This record gives sequence, C-alpha cells and structure tokens, in this order.
Amino acid sequence: MLETSRWVLHVNNPFMQQDLTAQIHANEDGTYDFFAVTPKGLRPFPQEMRDMLKIDGDTVTADIAHEQLKGMKIQVSITFGEDKAEGYFKVPIFGKMKFDGEKIEMDDLPILDETTEEAAQEAEATE
Repeated sequence: MLETSRWVLHVNNPFMQQDLTAQIHANEDGTYDFFAVTPKGLRPFPQEMRDMLKIDGDTVTADIAHEQLKGMKIQVSITFGEDKAEGYFKVPIFGKMKFDGEKIEMDDLPILDETTEEAAQEAEATE
C-alpha cells in the first residue's frame, strides 16, 4: 500500500531530462491525493490526470493520450518501495524508457488552490 510520502523522480531519456518532485497523500478512507511539489507549495494533479491513475498495491499506472501520437497512448508505471522508486514510460514506436527515484524528506508546504491565478502560473512554470 502507498503511504504519505514525497518523492523525486529522475527522468533522463531522449524526450525529457528532468527531476520531478511529487507527493502522495494517503487518506484514511483508502483514497489518495497526488501533488506536484513547487517552490510555492503543493499543486494538486489536474482532475483529468487523477482520473487516469490506477493504483495496485505500491504501483501507480496510467495510459496517457498525447496530442502528437494520434490514436496511441503512453503507458506510465511507477512502483514505490520503502525508500526507492522505479518506473517506465512505454511510448509507441520508441519503446520503454526507465527512470528511478527516491523518497525525500517532507516539509510543510501549503496546498495551492487549483482555481487561483497563482496556481495557474505555477502550473505553467512546472509543465
């Protein structure tokens, strides 16, 4: 089962070279909230992205449509361990590209309201 934790994922492939920091919040009712960690606070994943996520134990997967891959989807899978994570993007035509990550210390950050102009600007800056 996933637990409340913060992770940095190291993605280094021909399409993206970036460290992505995200936080998982495990709710008491067995649901989860996912956030992008930004300098100003926690930005909730957009609802359309949250709807794509499937959780099976410690693994989160999604099939994501991409505007440049008409009729095809990118498969994403991330398995979280105690302190390490590993995953992959499977892109049609290009194949599977692996990445890894690790759990990092959590500090208190405010949750940004998705509807504010500040959250919209923060979203643009992190995309």
